[in-house]
Amino acid sequence: PLASFTRHVLAMPQKVGSERLCRIVRDDEIGALARAFNTMVGELDQQQAGLENREQLYKTVVEFTTEMSVLRGVDGTIRYISPNCEHFTGYPDSDFYARPQLLNEMIHPDDLSLWQEHHQLNQLKDFVTQHEQFDARLVTRSGEIRWISHTCRPIFDEAGVLLGRRGNFSDITERKRME
Repeated sequence: PLASFTRHVLAMPQKVGSERLCRIVRDDEIGALARAFNTMVGELDQQQAGLENREQLYKTVVEFTTEMSVLRGVDGTIRYISPNCEHFTGYPDSDFYARPQLLNEMIHPDDLSLWQEHHQLNQLKDFVTQHEQFDARLVTRSGEIRWISHTCRPIFDEAGVLLGRRGNFSDITERKRME
């Protein structure tokens, strides 16, 4: 029975649904281990289904937003950029992941000092919160100038450790044209 249980566990990655449950029925320690294993597998499967549902919900929300969101790690790498970045900037998300400094390079030269000041402030070790919002211009891949409103906030884990920063970019070009 123990060898059968071991084979079952080793084959788990290829199993789905009820195949994942161990079929050992005994009233001894191996049976208790199989029941505990089945309980754990059931809980993990429920958690996985919940994660998949939240992921679908998240994707739905993100795909319908008109804003561009970016999550940068503490090391400056882009951990996430919303899929609409290509519509917003002309660059696909893969370009941002490959070149994390691309966003910095897109800032209009006249607004670069404001952007750099904001970026340096975000690098300070004692930086706790940043709710500053400011307007700047981006130069898109096609050379179009778009006004953006930018907000940045830190992201912390449960223990209070800084994981990175979330930036939000709203296209305010039409508002600026009207002004």
